[in-house]
This record gives sequence, C-alpha cells and structure tokens, in this order.
Amino acid sequence: MMAGAAHNPAFAKKVGVPQTVAQDFNQADTGTRLLKQAMTAQALRDSVPDSPAEDRRKGIKDSSAEDAREVQAQKRMKGR
Repeated sequence: MMAGAAHNPAFAKKVGVPQTVAQDFNQADTGTRLLKQAMTAQALRDSVPDSPAEDRRKGIKDSSAEDAREVQAQKRMKGR
C-alpha cells in the first residue's frame, strides 16, 4: 500500500496517507525487501489456478467433464 501511495498521488489521497510519508516509508523499506516478497507472493497466488473443489464451491462447472459427457451423448445418438 505504501509503495502505491508513494508513486500515485490519487491513491495516496484515497487511502489517506500523505504522499511524502509514503515516499519516506518506501525509501526506508528498500533494505528489507518486504515489498518485493509481498508482490511475489501475490503474483504466485494469482497465477495458481483454483482446484476443482474450489471451483465447485464457487459454482463453476468442470467444463472438461461436461464436454466428455456431451461427446458420449453425441456418439450414442449417432449409433441409433
């Protein structure tokens, strides 16, 4: 958040942090690498697809299983 506020005046105003304070914080944080670690962790979380169980919980259907059932039904219909 502080890095965003340091580089974007509109964001700084939105979160209620003076941009100069955010810039000072950002400068002091350069040695800890906390921002880089947080951004890397977020990127990893965003890049990992949801598990099938998580998809079901969200109400997302498994399209591959649905497609397979549809193909089987079409094969049965052709056989008649």
